[in-house]
Amino acid sequence: MKALFGIILLLTFSCNNANEAEKNSSICGVNDPVKDLPWLRDIVNKADQDKANKTYLGNYLGKIYLETYKGNSVFLCDMAMGSGGLAGYVFRCNGTKEEFNNDPKEVLLFFNSAKKTNVIYSNVPF
Repeated sequence: MKALFGIILLLTFSCNNANEAEKNSSICGVNDPVKDLPWLRDIVNKADQDKANKTYLGNYLGKIYLETYKGNSVFLCDMAMGSGGLAGYVFRCNGTKEEFNNDPKEVLLFFNSAKKTNVIYSNVPF
């Protein structure tokens, strides 16, 4: 009976630690990148305006995914963002565009391997 109680106590403590670790996890050093990264918040604000009243003629309709490139968090913005047709920009945590060393093979490799499963923002139907 004491052993069973000890196992239950251990499992409860382990789950609490896992929940705390999940709460304290961060992306790019912040808990909520959409709210806490000014450059990303600006994109999301434009996307919200575009969804509401086509302020940007649909250029900010789409999704933003959290991806990984060379072991670092990056944001894949699947939106035209005024490009005239190109829909897919990748930003580093500091808001600069990822240039993939100006290597088209690197670009293709990234976009072909992007999982697009971790949606952090969307203003279009899933």
